[in-house]
Amino acid sequence: TQKPWDVPNPCDYRSGHYQRFGLNVQAMCDENLRIIYMSIAGPGKMNDARTYRKLMGLNNWLDQLESEYFCSGDNAYPLSNKMLIPFSGSERHDNEYNLIYNFYLSQLRIRIEMAFGRLTTAWRIFRNNLPYSTEKNSKIARVGCKLHNF
Repeated sequence: TQKPWDVPNPCDYRSGHYQRFGLNVQAMCDENLRIIYMSIAGPGKMNDARTYRKLMGLNNWLDQLESEYFCSGDNAYPLSNKMLIPFSGSERHDNEYNLIYNFYLSQLRIRIEMAFGRLTTAWRIFRNNLPYSTEKNSKIARVGCKLHNF
């Protein structure tokens, strides 16, 4: 998004990673790249670990997930029986099984990137900064995710 004018502290929306203003979007997709969960969880500057802790509905949903199912995430998320994250640091190279695990987990995690790639290809409005209010930009993102699934 462009620099927001409708929030108390616009600097909170500046992502250091992407070097632009934005929103922190947390999303999940299924194996067919359909977006099954999406939340505008905070300003672009907010890191994923802090954002994840804030999403009580998502945490409750994960707690109720049947035992044979799980989600995958990156190292920003806490490891649990329902959330698989990669080995990092020295653990990554401890043995061949950790490397293999990380490889296959990355193949799962890339699915959400593919889903967003399809979304931005179909709805080119997301290729540029949205010049609207933070509330309207959030609505546009939610609608885009819903339309993506059709």
